[in-house]
Amino acid sequence: MATRVDVSGMTQVSMAGHDAPGERASWSDRLRLFTVVLLGVGLTLLAAGSLRQAEQLRLKEYRRAATDRVVQAFEQELTRMLEALRTAALMLEVQPAFTREQFNDAMRMLVEGQLSINVVEWQPIVAARDLYAFQAEARRSGFPDFEVIEPDGSGKGWRPVAGRDPYVVVRYAWPEQYQTVGYDMSFSPERMASKLQSAATGVPTASSPFEFMKEGKVHSGSMALAISATVFGPDRQARGYLAAVVDLPTLFQRSTEQAREARLDLQVFPTAPVDAAAFFSAPASAATPVLAQLTALERQQLSATLAVAGQQWRVQLQPAAGFYDDVQPQLSLWLLVAGGLMTLLMARAVMLVQASRRRIEGAERAATRANEALRVQSGRLLEAQRIAHLGSWQVDLQASTISWSPEVCALLGLPPDGAARPLNDQRAHFSADSWDRFEAALRAAAAEGTEAFELELACAQPDGRRSWLLARGAARAEAGPVAPQVHGVAMDISARKQAELEIESLAFTDTLTALPNRRLLIDRLAHALAFSERHERFGAMLFVDLDGFKKINDTFGHQRGDLLLRQVAQRLTAAMRKGDTVGRLGGDEFLVLLEDIGSSAPEAAAHAGIAANKLLDILRAPYALGADQHSCTASIGVAVFGAERQQPEELLRRADLAMYRAKAAGRNAVCFFDPSMQEAILARAQRENELREALRADGLRLHYQPQVDASGRITGAEALLRLQLPDRGLVGPQEFIALAEETGLIAPLGAWVLQTAVAQLAAWSLRPERRELGISVNVSPRQFRSAEFLPGLELLLAASPIAPQRLTLELTEGVLLDDLNDAAAKMRRIAALGVRLSLDDFGTGFSSLAYLKRLPLAEVKIDRSFVEDLVASPDDRAIAQMIIVLGGSLGLDVLAEGVEQAAQRDLLLSLGCQHFQGYLFGRPMEVDALESMLDGQEFDALGFTRGDRSHTL
Repeated sequence: MATRVDVSGMTQVSMAGHDAPGERASWSDRLRLFTVVLLGVGLTLLAAGSLRQAEQLRLKEYRRAATDRVVQAFEQELTRMLEALRTAALMLEVQPAFTREQFNDAMRMLVEGQLSINVVEWQPIVAARDLYAFQAEARRSGFPDFEVIEPDGSGKGWRPVAGRDPYVVVRYAWPEQYQTVGYDMSFSPERMASKLQSAATGVPTASSPFEFMKEGKVHSGSMALAISATVFGPDRQARGYLAAVVDLPTLFQRSTEQAREARLDLQVFPTAPVDAAAFFSAPASAATPVLAQLTALERQQLSATLAVAGQQWRVQLQPAAGFYDDVQPQLSLWLLVAGGLMTLLMARAVMLVQASRRRIEGAERAATRANEALRVQSGRLLEAQRIAHLGSWQVDLQASTISWSPEVCALLGLPPDGAARPLNDQRAHFSADSWDRFEAALRAAAAEGTEAFELELACAQPDGRRSWLLARGAARAEAGPVAPQVHGVAMDISARKQAELEIESLAFTDTLTALPNRRLLIDRLAHALAFSERHERFGAMLFVDLDGFKKINDTFGHQRGDLLLRQVAQRLTAAMRKGDTVGRLGGDEFLVLLEDIGSSAPEAAAHAGIAANKLLDILRAPYALGADQHSCTASIGVAVFGAERQQPEELLRRADLAMYRAKAAGRNAVCFFDPSMQEAILARAQRENELREALRADGLRLHYQPQVDASGRITGAEALLRLQLPDRGLVGPQEFIALAEETGLIAPLGAWVLQTAVAQLAAWSLRPERRELGISVNVSPRQFRSAEFLPGLELLLAASPIAPQRLTLELTEGVLLDDLNDAAAKMRRIAALGVRLSLDDFGTGFSSLAYLKRLPLAEVKIDRSFVEDLVASPDDRAIAQMIIVLGGSLGLDVLAEGVEQAAQRDLLLSLGCQHFQGYLFGRPMEVDALESMLDGQEFDALGFTRGDRSHTL
C-alpha cells in the first residue's frame, strides 16, 4: 500500500492491481470534456446558420426600405403639384370669365411654389366655326398679334392652323416669358389622348415624357411631361384644359437625393414597351459597383411602379458602390471564430474545474466543522441582542444587498429569516430623506474609510405607524482601500423621538387649533420670502381677523369662543391648497400664507383677491356652538410680496395695516396694502356686480345691425348685446364679454340673447312683409361647449312658431380648437334642426378647407380686418377674392362685415360678394329704429337709400 498527501492535508490510498478511484474519475472527466466540446461546436454551427439567415432577411428589408423612401419622395412631390393644379382648375370653373391679369394672379398664388412646373397654360376648346371670332377677341384683349398656329412639320417653325375641329388653343400662359400663347395643342394626338382621358375621368392626366420645347426650340436632355386638368362648364361639359408642363429632373429631385443618399442608381422607364429606354436616370456616383464581388441577391435590381396622373412608370434602382457597406457586417463568420474560441475556453475551464474539485471537497469538510462552531457563537450573539433590544446589519456594496438581524427585521415588520435582500428594495421601509442619508453614509464609509457613522432613520411600519432607528456603522478594516462591505448595529429609539416630537409640537404649534403658531409662521414666511426673491415669483400674506369675536366670547363664555376658533381653523385649512400655510397668531387673528401664485405683482394680487373673497364667503356661514348657531364675519388684509427683499415682521405689519383698513371700511371686507391693487380689485368686483345686477334687474338690451344683399335689400340683422347701467348708461360688449367668460356668466347671457332673438323672429313672422327676415346670434366657445346649450336650443325652437332657417348661429373658429370631432357632431345636430350656421371672422384663425368640407356651414363671414384695407391692399383683396371663390364653390353664402365705404362695397360686388354688413348700411340700433328703417326707406340697386339717411351713416 502506498500513500501520498495532497495540498489539503487529506490522505488518499491506491492499491496495486485494481482500478483506483482516480482512474475511474479520469474516464468520467474525459467523457464530460468530449461532451462539452461536441456541444460547443454544434451550438456554434447552429447559431452561425441562423445568423446568416437573419443577415439575408435584413439585407432584403434594407433594399425594400431604400426603394420605399425613393418612391415616397416622388409621390409626395407629385401630390403637392397635382393638388395645386386641381385647386387652380376649380377656380377657373367657378369663375367662367376671367382676364389675363386674374389668370396670372391666381397662378402666382397657387402654382408659384411648385418648382417642378415650368409653365401653366389655359387651353380653351375652340370649335372651327368660332376660330375667327376667338382670334379677334384675343387681339382686342391685349394680344394684337394673336394667331392660332401649329408646327410646320420641319420641327423648326410654326404655321397657321387649318383642317381640324375643334382646336385646343393656348389662350393664357404663366409665366408669360414662355410665349406659348396661340399654340394649338391638338396637333399632337398623344397630348390630346391625355386631355380626352382627363375630360372622361375628371382627374388630371399626364402625357408621355418628351423633350421640352421652349420658344420654338427643343432643349435636348431636358425631359418633361404635360399634365392636363379639365375645366368643366355648368353643364359638366369640358370647356378647356388647364395644362402644366412639368420638368422631370425637378420633379424627381427629392427622389434623386434619396437615391444618392442610399447609394442607388436611379432610372425611370415607361411600363410599355418593356424594352424601352429610360427617359430619366440619376447615377448615385461616378463609381460603379463591382458586381463580381456581390452575391446573387445583392446584384438584383430594385424596381417599383409609379402611378403618375393616369400614366404608369417603372422605377429601377441599381445598387451602387458602397450600398451594402452598412448591412454586411459578416457576423456569421465572426460568430464561427468566436464560437470556436469559446469552445476551447469552455474545455479549458472544465479541465480546471475537474482539477480543483478534489481540493474543494476536502475543504468543504473542514468548513462544515467551522460553520457549526460559528452557528453556536451566532446564536449566543442573537440572544444577547434580543435582551438588549439591539440588532445588527451588514451591507455588501458589490452585490448591492443588505442583511438585517432578526431584531431589526422585527422593527421593520420583515420575516426574521436573515436573508440577504436587494438594497434598493429596502427604501420602502424608510422615509425618502432617511434612506438617502443612509446610502450616502454607506458610500462615504466604503470609499473614504471614514470613522464609524451614526444616523437617526425614520421607519414606516406595516400598520402605518412611524418608528425610529439609531444606526451606527463602519467599513470592514480588512476590506482593502475600497471596502466592499459595511456593517453596524441598530437600536430602536422610537420612544425617545416621540418625546422630542411632542416637545417640538409644544414649541411650534398652537395648542387650541393645532395650527402653526407665531414662531413657526415667522420661520415659514422667511423661507417663502427667500424663495420669491430667488426665483422672482410672487406670493401673498392674508391677515384674517374675526369681526365681533370679543362680544361672542364675553357673552357665551370662553368655551364656546374656543369652539368657534377651532371651527374657523378647520374652515381655513379646508379651503386652502395643500402647499399653503394656515396659522394662528393668537386670539382671533389668523394668517394664511399663499406661495408662488404669480410671476408679477398684479397677477399675484388677482389670485390673492379671489382667495380672500372665497374665505369671506366661507367664514360668514353660521357656526354650530353647542345647541345654538351664531354668525361671525371676518376682515382680511392682504400684502403681496415678491422680488424685493422684505423682512417677515415688515410684511406682517403691512398685512395688519390692510386688515385695519378693511375694518374701517365696514368690516366683512378685503383690503390690499397697495392702494392701486386695491382699486383694481374693487373695479373688477364692481364690474362683476354690475353684470350680475343687469342679469337680475332687466338691464340687458339687444341691438340689431342690418344685413343687406347685392341689391341693397335688408335681409336680416345681427343681434348685438348691450348693458343698460343706471350710472353709466349703455355699455358695449367690449367691457363685459371677457369678464362674463371668466366668471361663467356667459351662459345665462347667451341664453337671454337667444330667447330674445327668437321672440323677435316670432313677432316678425306675424307680418308677411317681414317673415323672411333673419337674425344672426353670436355664440361663444364656452356657451357652445356647455352641456345645456343644445337641449336648451331644441326646447326653445320647439316652443316657438318661427321657421328655424330664419335663425343663424355665428360661431368663431375657437369652438373647433379643443375637439373638432365633438364640435362637428354638435353642429350637425344643430343643422338638423334647420338652424343656419355661420363661421365668423373667417381667415383670422386656423382656417382650413378640410374642416369647411366637414362642417354643415351655410355661411362664412369675411372678417372686417380684410375689408378695412380692401381698396388699398392687394393682399387683402386677394384674400377676400379667395374666400368668395371658395365659398361659392362649396355652396356657402359669403357675407362681408365692417363695410363702411361705398368703394369697399363696389369692389366686393365686383369680386362676387352678395351679402354685406357695416356702418355704410346701418349702425347697431334698437328694434324700433330697425323697423322704422324697414317701413320708411327704399333701397336702390347699389345699396344707397332714398330719403332719410339717418340710420345708414
